[in-house]
Amino acid sequence: MSTRIERMERWDDLVKAIEDDIPGFEICYKVDSQWHRFLAKISFWNDYISYTTTMYPKVWFESKERVEDVIPIETLEHEWVHLKDGGTFFGWLPFLPAKLNAFIFNALYILLLPWPGFFRAYAEIRAFRRSVEYWEGTQYYEPHLDAYVKAFTGPAYLFMWPFPKHVRKQLQKPSPYKDLMDGYYEPPV
Repeated sequence: MSTRIERMERWDDLVKAIEDDIPGFEICYKVDSQWHRFLAKISFWNDYISYTTTMYPKVWFESKERVEDVIPIETLEHEWVHLKDGGTFFGWLPFLPAKLNAFIFNALYILLLPWPGFFRAYAEIRAFRRSVEYWEGTQYYEPHLDAYVKAFTGPAYLFMWPFPKHVRKQLQKPSPYKDLMDGYYEPPV
């Protein structure tokens, strides 16, 4: 298990790697944003302010204090997958400007119809694969995998993909940027 100082160093290394990879990358905080505070008020189905949100090239955490307290390396790597996928539209449109790809990505991500949300589920499965990898080989693997499956099939993500066996199977595949992202965290023991 790493010390807090080692974890903070890994966080700093991770932030630097994302800055080098994603032009304009920035970490922001929802509590400092009127827009995000408004969205929190109308998001009656979940605790929106506590969810991390990515809107290329920014990642919005709840608050600076929460980030400093938790040092959420796992979450930032998850969001890095969204940033990479958003900027290139899953690598399918790398010739388009990143901001145009991100606009298309975000528009399809928030589209609630048709339901279930195939596009949103596809994007989240790719990112949650990285989250699952964090727990591999630990006693926490199955409980976290179960929690991620529940997130997909429950109200937290508006029942975006209500097929638990399919979600579980997809989450156990390697994350799309595993080689790039390995090394920024030490899995818990």
